[in-house]
Amino acid sequence: MTPAGWARVVALWRGVWPDRALPAQSVEVWFDLLGDLDDEEVFAALVEWANDPDRSWPPQSPGEIRAVVDEPDRPWTAAIAELATVVRRTGRYGERPEMVDPALDAYIESMGGWQRLCDRFDSGDPTVRAQFRDHYRTVKTSARKQRSREIGRSILPALGSGDDG
Repeated sequence: MTPAGWARVVALWRGVWPDRALPAQSVEVWFDLLGDLDDEEVFAALVEWANDPDRSWPPQSPGEIRAVVDEPDRPWTAAIAELATVVRRTGRYGERPEMVDPALDAYIESMGGWQRLCDRFDSGDPTVRAQFRDHYRTVKTSARKQRSREIGRSILPALGSGDDG
């Protein structure tokens, strides 16, 4: 995490919870404890936290933010198992199925489409599994960042307007 990224996170915090600001003496400690994470992931985690109706208070520890960043939406092993099942059932010459998980659609496209995927895909090959794992995580992170940008665009103008009532 960069200092500029952290400043953006702190500004969002102050905008969302003005009466429950992160104490000045804690800002540096939180930055140190979250410093190994990506700026966008931490920002997205705080946006996600703020948009959760079950969480009316800001995070009480850096660990709560880290848990949101590290929380897997779906394990990559479940995704590759689903893809292997669909490849076996449908085959190279079948119609490309609609995938529920957008990350699987992105993976199919990155492999050159359905037929090329079916030609190359072997869920038992350790190299294919490692490449799938990395790609799946990258797509999930990108989706989270995109979601936070969309949410951010909708709330940040309201936060910056200066209206008190």
